[in-house]
Amino acid sequence: MNKKEISQFIRNNYFKGKQLTVRDFCDEQEYQQSKLKAMRLANYGCGVVSGMDVVCIDSTTVSVEAGYAYDAFGNDILVSSPVLKDITSVDGFDNINADFATYLCIEYKETMTEQVSPLADSLMTCYNRTAEGYHLYLTNHKPEALACGLLPIIETTKELVCQPNLTVKVTVPKYVNVNEKLILSVEIEKRDLNGSLSCELELTHGAFFNNREIFTEISYYNATDKFNIQKEEIILTPSGKMVGINKISIPADSINISIGDEQLVISNGLDFTVEIIDEPVEKRVLREYFHEASGMDIDASKADALYLAEIRFSDNNGILNIENISPLPYKQYIMGSRLSYLLDNLPKQPVYQLSAATDRVNESVSTLRQEEDDLIASGVENIDITVDYKGKVYYSAEIIHGLGEGEIAYTIGVEPVNSSSVGTDNTVLFGSPDLFEGSPYAMEFPKIQYSVISYNDKGTFRIAVKLLDKLHSGNIRIHWQATKKKTENEKVIMEIDKMSISIQPNLVNIEPRGTIGLECIIEGCDNLNCIWKVEDKNGGTISQNGLYKAPSAEGVYTVTATSVKYPTRKAVNYIIVSRKRDI
Repeated sequence: MNKKEISQFIRNNYFKGKQLTVRDFCDEQEYQQSKLKAMRLANYGCGVVSGMDVVCIDSTTVSVEAGYAYDAFGNDILVSSPVLKDITSVDGFDNINADFATYLCIEYKETMTEQVSPLADSLMTCYNRTAEGYHLYLTNHKPEALACGLLPIIETTKELVCQPNLTVKVTVPKYVNVNEKLILSVEIEKRDLNGSLSCELELTHGAFFNNREIFTEISYYNATDKFNIQKEEIILTPSGKMVGINKISIPADSINISIGDEQLVISNGLDFTVEIIDEPVEKRVLREYFHEASGMDIDASKADALYLAEIRFSDNNGILNIENISPLPYKQYIMGSRLSYLLDNLPKQPVYQLSAATDRVNESVSTLRQEEDDLIASGVENIDITVDYKGKVYYSAEIIHGLGEGEIAYTIGVEPVNSSSVGTDNTVLFGSPDLFEGSPYAMEFPKIQYSVISYNDKGTFRIAVKLLDKLHSGNIRIHWQATKKKTENEKVIMEIDKMSISIQPNLVNIEPRGTIGLECIIEGCDNLNCIWKVEDKNGGTISQNGLYKAPSAEGVYTVTATSVKYPTRKAVNYIIVSRKRDI
């Protein structure tokens, strides 16, 4: 059933005395396979169910790890064990253009096996079995639909620039609720650029307003970086209840992209449509999804193949070397029920909830540091004064100090009233200014009384300020410091963060049944012992002193070394088992 649409199912009807022919047996197989494939496509779509990671072994070798997937026709693709490939030997390598992104794809492939002779004709041979396998190949061709074929239901992605060394893509959601913000994303990907990159573009629209009409990124990339991806967001807010379809454009004459002193010529702009709706976006997406599926076109991806990895090459005197590998660039994966169960049962972590009385975003900038047995956080809170009469009390927003739950000690200081609008850390008063009056060190500080309320169960606090006199300034800048005694658990966490664990040598290539000694390097911890383990079934053995013995089967196997003192810290190493021959 190498078709993506679902058609009527017809099965055999058996009765006594029915003559069975080859057609009947073929129809029986076709019926069972068609129902199974239709169920996969309708319920899951196509993509990787598990595994199939692509690992870069060296500059010319990759390993496709074991895994399982469904293709766009509902066929199974099974990679039963890791496959080691010299990239130059993969089909399609001779036809790729290394200036552009290259994709490693996998597709379903059937192979006829077991030649036998029919009873009726001993001189004739037929294939007795059909082996279901796969075919790996390289291509520069992108799939017709970016990412999973379902994503066009919720967003539109278009390319503004597509050149060998620079790609600029813009993604715009298709729907936004009247009470929500619309987030447009701009992805800039560069490689081998000589000079800094500047990108400016201007949006035109009629139903939104935003705090940054012009999106600008200037000199974001270091010219020495070989490969880099930068993602930025533009936030738009629906202006009023203008429900309906609206247009967002990026005119060609508003686009200014330059590399160093060279300005690119952009001849075509981009147009997007966004619908502002007065119902939850999730409800609209559900309706659109079932509308799409109602046509029974279960084309889960416009590409028949699965795009396992995007590979970038560098040219070294005519020899192409692997520079970067991005797995599943178009997100062709399947969220199976087992994974959904795992995510649904993740332990719930506490979340800091700000008080409902908080009417503005916390503007205090907090910095953290540690000193011996103390954890210290500090920041500056700006309290706006609207009416400066004596006795007026002002309250800060609820401030998250970042030290977590527990008992906290606070220190409060204040800047002079004649500080600049941006504030300064040069002079801060802790305590009463009265002691400095009449001295050479006297300055005009706000005369205030302050108090702090600490919400120890949430890890937040609030500052109250009472004016003891009129204020000759529009705001008061409060410097705060929060101190917490480290618990034993926090000390352990900090020690874990400091330690490092690695395996040497970091890349091993041995022959089947060969042996090699591995060493676990642990730094920043007083216990240097580790536990060795081979993670793959039938992947060889390793002793507790690090002596690894390879299995007889070729492949890529995973060895881990886990810290005895802190079992959450482990190092991972890949062992390439292959005979000495061209891969």
